[in-house]
Amino acid sequence: MSRRVRAVLVVAALGSLGGCDDEAPEPEPAPRSEPVRPVEAELGTIHLTPESIAKLGLTTTQVEPSVEGRVLELGGVVTLPPGQALAVTAPLAGTLRAGDRALSAGATVKRGDVLLRLVPFAPADRDMHAQARRQRRATQARVELAQERVERTRALLEHRGASQRALEEAEAELETARAEDEAARAREHAVRRSPMAADATLTIHAPVDGVLRTIAAAPDELVSGGALLFEVAHMSSPWVRVPVYPGLVDRLALDQPVRVARLGSGPSQGAEAFPVDAPPSAAAIGSTIDLYYSLPSPDPSSSDPGPQLRPDERVVVQLRQADPEGASAVPDSAVVLDFDGGAWVYECLDPGSFRRRRVEVDHYEGTQAVLHRGPAVGTCIVGVGALELLGAELGVSH
Repeated sequence: MSRRVRAVLVVAALGSLGGCDDEAPEPEPAPRSEPVRPVEAELGTIHLTPESIAKLGLTTTQVEPSVEGRVLELGGVVTLPPGQALAVTAPLAGTLRAGDRALSAGATVKRGDVLLRLVPFAPADRDMHAQARRQRRATQARVELAQERVERTRALLEHRGASQRALEEAEAELETARAEDEAARAREHAVRRSPMAADATLTIHAPVDGVLRTIAAAPDELVSGGALLFEVAHMSSPWVRVPVYPGLVDRLALDQPVRVARLGSGPSQGAEAFPVDAPPSAAAIGSTIDLYYSLPSPDPSSSDPGPQLRPDERVVVQLRQADPEGASAVPDSAVVLDFDGGAWVYECLDPGSFRRRRVEVDHYEGTQAVLHRGPAVGTCIVGVGALELLGAELGVSH
């Protein structure tokens, strides 16, 4: 072997020995697997075994047509019917006197209660005081004359010069003279105390049972004829005025009762009101026409007398729409809410499979939720256990 060949072999051997001292080469990485992406059609769908369904206590039902139909919430104002707010005025000019009770706004009164007394003004004569004095002296003279006649008749009767009948007539004339003198004395005293006041006093009564709404006069006040004294409001069966846009009238069931509730309270805490025939009214500025409904009279003996609404109070009114077709209803237990307030129901697919579907609740009627949008009538849904099913879908335990 030549020297050149031996050198090449030595170099190759040294290179192989040196490679044994280096680290072993890194293995190639395994191919990366693609993430499992959920199918969009499967979102909101959950599959359960029969054992899980029994454990959750799920029961199914069907979407039913709504008998009541959808409602429309509008604002209304409590008002008094015509003729139930009576204004009492002074029949004559005069001076007011206190009645049997003190006047205070908001006080409850009964029909016939004497609230004020009115002393009318008398005609003003120039010689009123002179006439009163002349009449009094005339009656005094008549009393003295009658007294003397009685004494003479009694003396003649003792000597059989007069009859018993003559004595009785003289005594009757004396009593008449005394009564006229008493009236003349009272008249003279009244003229001296208040020359413009009449002898008669008129009583002002409460016309109906109700509440004193306004008070425009007070005792010892001088009033003219026709002046407003007070106003009594009969609070039973108030009305509710509902302004409605004319384009909505044809969509409403105007012959159906409505639900009236106070602001901030639920419809279940309201009262039912019935349509009434009222004078037509509208507001040109607001482009609305008015609908009127009558509230029932509150029953104090009832365990739930309903809200005590006040005149001019604003309320929420639920009016039913005229066409109930297309409205559906489900049990309120079938509706679940998400964190945004969205409403959902679970629709049955095949045994053990359920899909969450969004619905739009129009209102709640008792234990039923009337839907504005949702599954068609007859669709199978979860009636009881929808909340547990939502927890199982999201992995949240209850």
